Amino acid sequence: DRKLTEYALSLPLKTLTPGLKRKGLLRALARKYLPRETVDRPKMGFALPLGEWFRNDFGDMRTLLTDQLGSADPFGGLPVDREQVQILINEHLSGKMNHEHRLFALLTLSLWVQEAKG
Repeated sequence: DRKLTEYALSLPLKTLTPGLKRKGLLRALARKYLPRETVDRPKMGFALPLGEWFRNDFGDMRTLLTDQLGSADPFGGLPVDREQVQILINEHLSGKMNHEHRLFALLTLSLWVQEAKG
């Protein structure tokens, strides 16, 4: 809304950033409706549950992982030990170990190689 934007831009900096804190106005407003510990908590990261997605085939992720890394030449001739890759997959899918980050990196590498080779 144009009027709201013009009004917000007309406010003094002190009003927009109380205490010179980022998102100060938003936090001040949020404190009226949310618990203080929610408003003032530190930033939190957002992690994707890749490990679960690979195990449970959410969005066909396990299928993509096993088909892509099990293909004839998933790494385009790069020196990657395919037996070790298969061990990582088996350990992860069985729940014995959590290799989600390694497997995601290998999957990404394989997809990149495939795309780069056309």
